[in-house]
Amino acid sequence: MTKTTRTNANGTRATRTATKGSDARTALPLTWTATEYVPRKRWCWYVGLGLVATGLAIFAIAIQEWFVLAVIIAATATIFVTYLAKPKAWRYKLTATVLQVGEQVWQLKDYRAFTVEELNQGKRREPYTLIALLPKARFKPARDIYLPGDQVLDLEIVEALRQVLRYEEARSYRRRVGIIDRVARLLRLN
Repeated sequence: MTKTTRTNANGTRATRTATKGSDARTALPLTWTATEYVPRKRWCWYVGLGLVATGLAIFAIAIQEWFVLAVIIAATATIFVTYLAKPKAWRYKLTATVLQVGEQVWQLKDYRAFTVEELNQGKRREPYTLIALLPKARFKPARDIYLPGDQVLDLEIVEALRQVLRYEEARSYRRRVGIIDRVARLLRLN
């Protein structure tokens, strides 16, 4: 059994474990660590949320709705705290039947396919690449798998995942939930 660990410039790591006689490029189990996608924080977003919250708070005070005022303050504080949190580093372990993400275990039999997505980060930055696991259940959300950012490691992960799930272009999936996914990623809900 051979074990190879590679670290890229971002500090993310991927470990490849292969048994003797197997293809070392896509051998399972495959483990890696990657940082979650965090949208670029812009000051105009903070100002906009602050202005909207202030306007709603003034309206709630004017009509003397104290419960509504408390909800506005709590919601605004929750959005700020959630958005300002530092990105988490997730540890992944892919086997033939499950994908372990941190302490969670996702059964691969619950997913019909996977697709590779590129999230645009603006004009001056490279797109962020991640994998979305597409569920068999119709209204279940897709699961995001973050990649380390090293092209070689990313390709190894995609090839290893291709051994256990089929790859799908999933254009209809992107159209249908594109806006919802963007908002969920912005608020870090997924």
